[in-house]
Amino acid sequence: MRCTFILICLLSIFHAQGQKKKVLAKVEADLIKEQAQWNDGSIQLWGDSSKISGSLLFNDKTQLLAFKLEGGEPENLRPNEAKGFEFFDTENQLMRSFVSMNYPKIESFTKEDKIKFYSSISEEKTILEFFEVVKKTEAFDLLCKTDALHMIEKNKKREIIYDGSLYQKKYVLGQEVTLFFYDLKEKMFPAIRVTKIETKKATKNAKNKYYFFWGVHYTKNPDIDLDEKLLSKIMHSYFPKVKEYIVTSKLDISNIEHLLKIIDHYKQLESQSN
Repeated sequence: MRCTFILICLLSIFHAQGQKKKVLAKVEADLIKEQAQWNDGSIQLWGDSSKISGSLLFNDKTQLLAFKLEGGEPENLRPNEAKGFEFFDTENQLMRSFVSMNYPKIESFTKEDKIKFYSSISEEKTILEFFEVVKKTEAFDLLCKTDALHMIEKNKKREIIYDGSLYQKKYVLGQEVTLFFYDLKEKMFPAIRVTKIETKKATKNAKNKYYFFWGVHYTKNPDIDLDEKLLSKIMHSYFPKVKEYIVTSKLDISNIEHLLKIIDHYKQLESQSN
């Protein structure tokens, strides 16, 4: 009797895992179709200082990169193959730049003056991942690491759903988005981490076919909050003026959009002093 109960439990777990894999496989297939926009850009391979121009396809949801030369076949490139790449994002009308960097397989923080940062560790404990260079200043870069879309949990409240004709269960899908300050000493300071939640709802048309609509929102409470101590350490003598700007503009340093405005103001202060 006990063995039968254990067997039933194991079968239930395997079934649930199988359902998750089916949902994720369908999501990835849909996303690849939706983000099939090739853009002009260039790549730099490891061990080669030159840049190769061509067409790039970077999927923000899956974090997959494809590259092709004119008239050539597309080739998938991983972070251990592409040292960096850039392209003009025609949808958002901006240049985007990415670098491949070592990142801890298991996150661990070291504290210095009560400020958290990732300590330098051996290559055996790291993995290469793509980071987007969001902002560049004379003293630091603002990098963004976005995890591939994954299943967070089953949604009990059913507010955020991925639903389809084959799936009766509701799932929450999302991506962790982490911003880092990367200073001249090559130290990486985690600034803000939020979870970007995907909303996908299914509606039927007159022919009883499903059509899906994507939407995105961020979690209200960041998993990592930006501290003024870190801003002060990163921005040095410019921080008093930056803080004055934050207060007068009523900005929230743990809000990603507000942080970008703050760094733009910091860059203005840098240029004025030169």
